[in-house]
Amino acid sequence: MHYEVNEHTGEVVFIGKEEVTVDTVKKSSKVASTLDEDIPRLRLNANNIALNQLACDVLQVKPGDTLHINYPKKDDKYVPAIGASEAFGVKAGNKITKNLTVSFRGASNKKLSEFGTNFEFIESDRKGVFYLKGDSEESAEDAIEIDDSFDLDDLNDLDLNESTDISTIDLTL
Repeated sequence: MHYEVNEHTGEVVFIGKEEVTVDTVKKSSKVASTLDEDIPRLRLNANNIALNQLACDVLQVKPGDTLHINYPKKDDKYVPAIGASEAFGVKAGNKITKNLTVSFRGASNKKLSEFGTNFEFIESDRKGVFYLKGDSEESAEDAIEIDDSFDLDDLNDLDLNESTDISTIDLTL
């Protein structure tokens, strides 16, 4: 509504009504995962874990279901494993959100971070449970080969009483 005010007399006169329309944009409730969809993946973030759709498919979970991560022994090492809470036979776990994230904070986050931040799924012998292979775990291909020709006995022949005076080294930059 528009009015005109006469400053000398104080008279207010109605001069018209203008309608204003506002376009609104509907926000989609489904958020696309930012993880590659070529294989099931999990990414550890500061306060949550994010799954791609393929990971949810192999775990047979959907938003609203609960996930559980524990650390069973595999090949004489404790490794992370993930599954729906029902697959582990527990009620504990955290709910999956619509954008395929799960709240994962504190000690749980810190413990999983020891294995990496990006994880691939490795099938286990339990139905619905998968081992998580993180990007900071050493794999067989990455293992360092030790040179067998290096003889530790040579270290015993070193004279450790030899002068170690470093005062003559110039440390100026």
